[in-house]
Amino acid sequence: MITSRLNNLIRAYRIAKQQLGDANRGRAILSICLRRLNRLRPIVLAELKYVAALVNLMRRGLLKRKAEWMRFPTQNPQNRSQIIPSHPNQETAT
Repeated sequence: MITSRLNNLIRAYRIAKQQLGDANRGRAILSICLRRLNRLRPIVLAELKYVAALVNLMRRGLLKRKAEWMRFPTQNPQNRSQIIPSHPNQETAT
C-alpha cells in the first residue's frame, strides 16, 4: 500500500547509515557512503511528507474510497511527463 515504498526507503537509509559507520571504522569507502546517504535523505523526507498528508486527509474523512488516495496526483493523464514513474501505486496513462 502507501507505506511499502516508505518502508523500502527507510530500510535503504538504515543500511546507508550502517555503511557510514563501517566507513568510519575503515571498512568501507567514506565518500561513497556519504554520497548515498545524502541522496537518500531528501527522498525519505519527501515520502514521509506525502504519506503524512494522505494519513491526515484520511483521518479528517476527506478520502473515503481506496482508489482516490492510491492514485498519484496528475493533472493530465495524456501527458506522461507529469506522471512520476517511480511511484508503485500510480495508474498508467493509456
